[in-house]
Amino acid sequence: MNNSIFVGLDVPKATISVAVAEAMRGGEVRNLGIIPNSADQIDKLAKKLGKGDRQVSFCYEAGPCGYGLHRQLTGLVCFGVGSRPRSA
Repeated sequence: MNNSIFVGLDVPKATISVAVAEAMRGGEVRNLGIIPNSADQIDKLAKKLGKGDRQVSFCYEAGPCGYGLHRQLTGLVCFGVGSRPRSA
């Protein structure tokens, strides 16, 4: 059993839209909804998704609203972080 998931985040200023995909061929993809863009909500999300020995990889666009999020997620050393610069 593959115990990894990918988490996609859309990060406007006030909220974060969260979707997850199981890291296996044909794995389930689902929208988890929208959470407030606050440090405590991000911590809560990361802990919920990373229960047990699950590897969680986050992916989001690194724009002006993503820098604080990047610093917070990289501070959670058990989580992989993927980001890319915003294209013009």
